[in-house]
Amino acid sequence: DLFLSIISVIFLFIVIKEKNYKLFKSRFFLFFSLFWIYLLLNSIISEFPLFSLKSSIVYFRFGLFVLATLYLLQNNKNFISNFTLAFLATYCFALIDGYYQFIYSQSIFGFDNEHLVRLNLPLNDDLLLGNYLARLFPILFALIILNFSQNKTYIIFISFLFILTDVLVFLTGERTALGLLLLFTFLIIIFLKSFKLIRIITFLVSIICIIVISFNDIDIKKRNIDTTISQLGINSESERLNLFSPGHESHFIGAWNMFKHNYIFGVGVNNFRNLCADEKYNYDKSTCSTHPHNTLAQIIAELGAIGLLVYLLLIFYISYQMISYIISFIIYKKILLSDSQLCLLFAITLSLWPLIPSLNFFHNWINIIYYLPIGFLLFNLKKEKVI
Repeated sequence: DLFLSIISVIFLFIVIKEKNYKLFKSRFFLFFSLFWIYLLLNSIISEFPLFSLKSSIVYFRFGLFVLATLYLLQNNKNFISNFTLAFLATYCFALIDGYYQFIYSQSIFGFDNEHLVRLNLPLNDDLLLGNYLARLFPILFALIILNFSQNKTYIIFISFLFILTDVLVFLTGERTALGLLLLFTFLIIIFLKSFKLIRIITFLVSIICIIVISFNDIDIKKRNIDTTISQLGINSESERLNLFSPGHESHFIGAWNMFKHNYIFGVGVNNFRNLCADEKYNYDKSTCSTHPHNTLAQIIAELGAIGLLVYLLLIFYISYQMISYIISFIIYKKILLSDSQLCLLFAITLSLWPLIPSLNFFHNWINIIYYLPIGFLLFNLKKEKVI
């Protein structure tokens, strides 16, 4: 977040110095600015305006981050290759550190792993390694295709990267990350031109590795398989299934209650935590949390119908691109989007996917991942005159 803020400030300084405001006239930035203005107004009229404004005021930096990415791509021909190499190095280090943690119960830098079946990020004790790998892999995959597609040996490297990522995400115990990786696999097999067979083979190899590990590590099996089945209510005496888990279902009902009572504007940015105990919204003792643990639930609760409209517009844009791709390929035998462009679109799809638990929609760490692929996608679409 510190580096993102520094990048945004430097970008503003350069733009003002060069008096080049062209990027600020883009459709993306216009759409983002309107959304940001709504976040400000939404916070001001909420019951906890000062608390809410702490998140909404600084949200503007993510839009600047996208423009800064576009600026670098347009003005530095070596940026994309240099960034890909740096990205690949850090991603591979995260993989190595993850397997090191699994074996030795601490990271390479000495952060102890006190959880039997959860793995930390390399440089702190946040249990988000699986999210890091699953959400960033589509972006990394897209950039590898862009930079190394002329080198046939990269196919072998990609294959190993797939398998190592699949297995380690399973080992992290983060079921949301595992669900995102499965979704990305499905999208590759359905849409990509050149990697269907490779992904099918690597996926099967990964499943075999995961089965072997599950039979030999009871804790991993209990976390990822037994606990999931139990929380869904499949093995219980309950007459119905749960939405992910009883706790998640309580969050969702609380979010829905907030939407019903504040259906136009919601309760305000990041205010779920401040109002979940209110008897109008509270469902049971598990309702309260810092956020509803689902992107769609948080949007309707905190941003209301207007926020939902923005979310649906983004879903419509992604659906339009994918449907157009399928129709063009089937009917006209024409490929509208390259494999790398599709992977960047998939990365955004994972961020918006409503059918899994998620992190706080306004959390700094996750928003950096949300906005990272947008600049690359806009640059590639514009370069090939798709937009």
